[in-house]
Amino acid sequence: MGRKKVTITEVAKEAGVSLATVSRIFNNKDGKIKISEKTKQKVLKTAAHLGYQTNPFAAALRAQKTGIIGILIRDLKDPFLIELLKKVQQQVQSRRMDVLIGHTDYEEATAERQLNVMM
Repeated sequence: MGRKKVTITEVAKEAGVSLATVSRIFNNKDGKIKISEKTKQKVLKTAAHLGYQTNPFAAALRAQKTGIIGILIRDLKDPFLIELLKKVQQQVQSRRMDVLIGHTDYEEATAERQLNVMM
């Protein structure tokens, strides 16, 4: 069996701070209440010690942004499309995002299904 995932509630409890404080630190949110560098470091150190890992899917749902660009390509053997795809991927990754690629093989039903998955 795998290890149980550590939650931000557990990080907050262990670090002796509020759940809101941990959330603001993990999400790099500066609000009206400033968090000291000492507190930030304590929370980050506690999270690392406990093995906390962010859930990218939960973060994407909260932000309503995935950080993923979806691309459907009709033919993986087309050298022009492959070069274009490489350039797009470089640009997207330089913006700290990722590319999800679907190959349609000129099939409309496949393209529609993959587009629905991407959406």
